[in-house]
Amino acid sequence: MFGWKELVRRLVAVLMPERCVFCGDVIPPLHVCCDACRETLLIVTPPICTYCGRTKEDCMCRKRRYAYDKVAAVFYYCDAGKAGVLRLKRYDDPQAIDYFADQMAAVVRREHGHLMLDGIAYVPMTKRDERKREYNQGALLARALSKRLNVPMLPVLKKLYQTNPQKATEPWYRSGNVLGVFDVTDEDAVRDKTILLVDDLLTTGATLHECAKMLKIYGAKAVPAVALCVGKPKKKPDEL
Repeated sequence: MFGWKELVRRLVAVLMPERCVFCGDVIPPLHVCCDACRETLLIVTPPICTYCGRTKEDCMCRKRRYAYDKVAAVFYYCDAGKAGVLRLKRYDDPQAIDYFADQMAAVVRREHGHLMLDGIAYVPMTKRDERKREYNQGALLARALSKRLNVPMLPVLKKLYQTNPQKATEPWYRSGNVLGVFDVTDEDAVRDKTILLVDDLLTTGATLHECAKMLKIYGAKAVPAVALCVGKPKKKPDEL
């Protein structure tokens, strides 16, 4: 016999079919993703490189240092992981946000659990872009993470100028594309604080670097970071 809450959820699932959090296809009740996405989902497994967020055997970053102190990610940005990020940018899906936040919270506890976090910040959008999309997916993830980690969300970053989308910019120019476009709105809120920085996608690290740099300029003590996805690792020369 089902409890009444479970019965209600099953009835709702019949009237409003649940969808895969990655591709959006209709799935059976009480599932979170379809079989196809489950088979192609590539998870970032420890031990990870603290500089680029990839599994160490996939790392090719040569330990390039960034303003953030350590970064971790849940999935690789390919196949199901890529579909999930792209869908998150198009649809404000509470089920997807909850699932992704659960996975990110687990990674934060595993990789940043030794830190006493004072707040959670996220990569901001310009007001124009946020009005156009009607939400900021990074803010939604940060808010959900805040509840799971019991750490306050700090909307202390702002984006000053419009920029070309990072995905549409050549990798070698992405640092210049976001140089000087972020600022801090409340210096007192970040001074001497350890602030977890959240984003949906980490590729070259340029955006997280600029945000973390501004937080540290205004006095943040430490800025660990977490992303939902990290760019798919390139094949190493001996694998070509």
